[in-house]
Amino acid sequence: MKNGQLKPGYNLQIATNSQFVLSYDLFQNPTDTRTLIPFLTMIQNTFGYL
Repeated sequence: MKNGQLKPGYNLQIATNSQFVLSYDLFQNPTDTRTLIPFLTMIQNTFGYL
């Protein structure tokens, strides 16, 4: 950043079950508040349930 601050710019979401990675996605939002719902929707569309 121009003012010398370091801020996170990406958010990695990972879904696991029994030590296996089921899904992952990388978002350009630094917080979970804008990424969790779209990520859960993607998992539900892929597997048919949560």
